[in-house]
Amino acid sequence: MSSEDRVHTIDQNIASRRPAPAHRLDVQALRALAVTMVVLEHVTGRPAGGFVGVDVFFVVSGFLITGLLLREADRHGRISIAAFWRRRIRRIVPASVLVLVLGTAATWLVVGSSRGASAAIDALWSVASLANWHFAATGTDYFAAQGPESPFQHYWSLAVEEQFYLVWPVVVVAAVAVARRRKGPTVPRVALGVLLLVLVLGSLAWAWHQSTTSPTVAYFSSLTRAWELALGALLATAAPAMTRLPAVLRPALAWVGIVGVVASAWVTTSTVPFPAPGALLPVAATLLVLASGTGCAGTPWLGPLAGRPVMIVGDLSYSIYLWHFVALVVGTSLLGDEPARLWPAVLVSTLVLSALTYHLVERPLITSPLLEPAPPGHAWRRWRRDHRSTYRRGGAALLAVAALTATA
Repeated sequence: MSSEDRVHTIDQNIASRRPAPAHRLDVQALRALAVTMVVLEHVTGRPAGGFVGVDVFFVVSGFLITGLLLREADRHGRISIAAFWRRRIRRIVPASVLVLVLGTAATWLVVGSSRGASAAIDALWSVASLANWHFAATGTDYFAAQGPESPFQHYWSLAVEEQFYLVWPVVVVAAVAVARRRKGPTVPRVALGVLLLVLVLGSLAWAWHQSTTSPTVAYFSSLTRAWELALGALLATAAPAMTRLPAVLRPALAWVGIVGVVASAWVTTSTVPFPAPGALLPVAATLLVLASGTGCAGTPWLGPLAGRPVMIVGDLSYSIYLWHFVALVVGTSLLGDEPARLWPAVLVSTLVLSALTYHLVERPLITSPLLEPAPPGHAWRRWRRDHRSTYRRGGAALLAVAALTATA
């Protein structure tokens, strides 16, 4: 479900003289809310529309990525696509591949060789960022699954975001090139805004049609999901105009949006054609929350959603999303369908694995010189020195988890 490099975002915001496009609290609250809805729906079946959390992630990803690219263009007059892709790879690939490898091995050993072989095929499609088209081609019915057939079925949404990361920077670079010829600072945003409007209308119209004629393909297709990412990107292009939004309206927008996101998880069901019109409510609600923090130095009052537990879940959201389906498949095979045994085991194991992955894989590799062209030797030495204590504590935690697992 689309994830942003928080460290890089903060650095970019500090370096820019313009207001940050959205306060970190807004984004983290949305991430925590979205991943919680998705995990609860998959594990417990409630709320029935919890799968709309993926749509929240799509809007947030489109918004954050476009904002990063435009701010880089504002500062330097150009965008380095290679640098952008290197940052994306460091951010999403290591944790993703780790879960694919360990998930395939666990499925093979616990669930059986037949399911393990099938999981290995799904993992290969996921590595290629084509999982959504693979599941669409095989006729996977997301809504009919009573215990997911594949431990990597949720990777379809990551594939949609990764395809966006591959294509969208090229489009933004083209718009910046036009602006340099016109010598107008607003040209990239105007050009992108027009393009995004066309993309939103075309994708939404196609999604509306295909959601009734071919619902399985419509659910997984990048073409029927593009409008969600594009609306987030459109809000990012309008960030300078959002500075004129009255401060008194911002808390109201934030809370109306949050209530809308939560409500969408309860009113959206498998009987509603999806993603159009089914995703309209969660997408619109997410845009309200993002708009409330766009163009201002502070953040609307978010009450308990700005608390430390919510921020922690927001930090772990990517790893939580990666692990929860694998934990559900393996846990169901080991423990059966009894909720009193299965649900606590899946939720606890997901949180433990996510915390370890975040601290031992995600955070260290984001700041590493990995994939940088000819990184100096001292860069790796400094990186090893900075994370030495992290890996020592992480090694002890892994041993403790392994001992507890073996005992159980």
